[in-house]
Amino acid sequence: MLPGGLRVWVATAPVNMCKSIDGLAVVVAEQLSKDPKSDGVFVFVNGKRDRVKLLWKDQSGWCLLYKRLDARLVVRPLDAGLTTMGTVSIDGRTLATLLEGVARVSRERARSIAKKSRARALSVIETMSIPTT
Repeated sequence: MLPGGLRVWVATAPVNMCKSIDGLAVVVAEQLSKDPKSDGVFVFVNGKRDRVKLLWKDQSGWCLLYKRLDARLVVRPLDAGLTTMGTVSIDGRTLATLLEGVARVSRERARSIAKKSRARALSVIETMSIPTT
């Protein structure tokens, strides 16, 4: 369904799942400082981490995928407690894992996984010489 070769950007803070294509495109442009029309897929997760929306633009128009996970949690690449909006780039395999959810784990375990992922992401960011804003 998703075209290959796209960059995948995951929003690090929860997003209101009531937003549709236009609302999410505004979040991408204003809060994530990215071009929503670029060759990329933007992933948004709600506060409970049980709903995911993907937004991307292909050659014929805008695409929005919405998934509600049953009895599973989505683990964002960064800690669930973050309130500042930012992004983390992931690959297609990680996106597939994120969309499958983490089966049968407690919220505490999901938080632990998210915390470890956050530490890994921050160590990668620290090694890069690109200034963050």
